[in-house]
Amino acid sequence: MSLAAPVSARTSSIRFSQSRHSNAAAILLALVPSFVKLIYYSHNIGSDDAYIHLQIARNILSGHNWGLNPNMPVNMSSSPAFTLLLTVVSALTPHAIPVMQVLSCVASTLGLFLIYSTVHSETNSVPIGLASEAAAALSCDLWRWNGTLMEASFAFFIVALLLFLARRNRITLSQQLGTGVIAGWAILLRPELSLAAALYAVVSALRTEPRSRITSLLVFSAGSTTVVVPWIVFAERNFNSWLPTTFYAKSVPHFILWNPHLLKQFLELTAESFFWPALTTIWLVSLLLMRGSKRTRRSYLLPVSLLSSVLGFYYLKTPGLESPGRYLLPFLPCAALIFGLVLRDSALYIGYRRLVMVAFTVTVLQCATSLAINQVFLAPALSRFENEYADTMRSAANYLAGRIRSPKESVLVEVDVGVLAYAANGRFHIYDGGGLASPKLAHLALEEQLQLVQPAYLIESQGVETGEWEGQDGGRLHSIWSRRYKQHSVSQSAPYLFANIYLISGNQKN
Repeated sequence: MSLAAPVSARTSSIRFSQSRHSNAAAILLALVPSFVKLIYYSHNIGSDDAYIHLQIARNILSGHNWGLNPNMPVNMSSSPAFTLLLTVVSALTPHAIPVMQVLSCVASTLGLFLIYSTVHSETNSVPIGLASEAAAALSCDLWRWNGTLMEASFAFFIVALLLFLARRNRITLSQQLGTGVIAGWAILLRPELSLAAALYAVVSALRTEPRSRITSLLVFSAGSTTVVVPWIVFAERNFNSWLPTTFYAKSVPHFILWNPHLLKQFLELTAESFFWPALTTIWLVSLLLMRGSKRTRRSYLLPVSLLSSVLGFYYLKTPGLESPGRYLLPFLPCAALIFGLVLRDSALYIGYRRLVMVAFTVTVLQCATSLAINQVFLAPALSRFENEYADTMRSAANYLAGRIRSPKESVLVEVDVGVLAYAANGRFHIYDGGGLASPKLAHLALEEQLQLVQPAYLIESQGVETGEWEGQDGGRLHSIWSRRYKQHSVSQSAPYLFANIYLISGNQKN
């Protein structure tokens, strides 16, 4: 009697069991950010920008067009795909906020599992796949933006999906068409993801037979075009510009060759969110270079080029980013994949078992670091967003609505407009000093903005003291309302901020 069949069956059973256990571990890791969200700050919906999406969705559903003010169309959403998704969910259920939070958690969970699947496929190693997934899952930056009414976790998933699809050695035209559609939605999630779409197209073309490369690029472009072009046509007709106002408000027209502020933000973000994996990657790359390793792998091409191009774009075009983690979170899968690929290539020199111990140690250290940062900095700040800042701005909106006689009466708002606009709900007209809802005010000084729009009131949403602008603009600013609140920003050092309302003499209509 032959023993080959029983041995083969036993081997297959062991492999199936190992695969099942590794997938279970990957799923548990993928759920970590959602557990943290549920335990520490389940009610936090992101930031003031989340209310901008909510207000635009409300205006669309009530027939008041796409914008912050009713019947004042402005292309102020840098993520039209997310705003459209929120609008659809709001039309289907009155519980749009918790539903969108759940969808955000699902997106991050799927993205993390895709990171594991991609690295496992590239390295054929379960421990390295789990270590790479853990590097992303234990990032406190992902914990912060997961489960919010923001596009960050959805963009995180899309980038992870593109990296997963790029691992294929052979790509059919139908697959290329479908991936082009995915890339089109990626561009509408974040304009910066156009870099991901372009780089994926190049990498996939390189993996195609030379005679089919042009056809492959055309098919991919056709898939992206079917998604992006309708939005461009809509935006041009309604806003006279397909680029969002955020692009003009937060970027500069020239290149910034020396940008120390953004370098500092990049380093701080890496230190607080990806420190141990980044440090280990630098150490292992140095080891590979010292050993004279000259092997190059195509699997590095997409994550390295995408991450470096995005960092380069922000460095050259933006003087600074508010909440930089939100903008860089979508590219965390690139860093996690690079970490896994470097682990794989280092096994030849330091041994696989030692490498597994290194990966395990990095995971433990990153977990401890992120838990400490979350406990000391993130959780206290994020858990009070609604009770402190948002409640203060709702009170300010109600106070002004009680004084204003006509919805056409104007209010100039400095810094943040989201919560105020959502709470006001069209009871007065809002001019945005930041330039998002009012592009003509972008980059103007306060006195110039007051002269241009002639508002009846001015709201300072993040003052450092009570009535700090009293008497400015030639003595025309008069403080009439103020409220102190505990600040909700993780990076701010001041424990309290102030919302101040000023009456502007000479502009008030009696």
